[in-house]
Amino acid sequence: MRIASRFLAITALSAIAIGGVTSASRAEHPSRTKISPYLPEAGSPVVVSVTSRCADRRMTAESQGLSREITLHRDGRHRHVGSGTVREHVRPGRSYPVRARCRSGDEPVTGHFTVGHHTWRGVRAGAGGAGAGGPDAGTVAAGTAVMGLVAGGSVMALRRRSGRA
Repeated sequence: MRIASRFLAITALSAIAIGGVTSASRAEHPSRTKISPYLPEAGSPVVVSVTSRCADRRMTAESQGLSREITLHRDGRHRHVGSGTVREHVRPGRSYPVRARCRSGDEPVTGHFTVGHHTWRGVRAGAGGAGAGGPDAGTVAAGTAVMGLVAGGSVMALRRRSGRA
């Protein structure tokens, strides 16, 4: 029983520590540009959403991956939204930067999107969502560390139980 309680305590403390580091890294680098769907295909429509301190009613967003410059309209206090189209001749798997500028000359906001591959048949299943991309590096590192701790603790508990440690 004592081994199990130690194992659980170590695992819980490690998860809390890793979760705190992940939360801190997300707080330092919040995503200010979102493109939906997350992996648009060539020729497909996209919605660009930018969070910034721009006080203007409009911003512009441009990218080599988009067919033309997009006008973003204010949709809340610090958010601007606009829609556009991905160019027809973009390379699937390639990442394209998107640069949004405030008309009053504030610092531009930069993000990126990756062009997805065309689905073989049927609907575009899994082609995106409301900016909900895949896990970031901090989340992957935290998950890997927790799994490593669980595996190591399990091995340690089994060895102690069999009397080999």
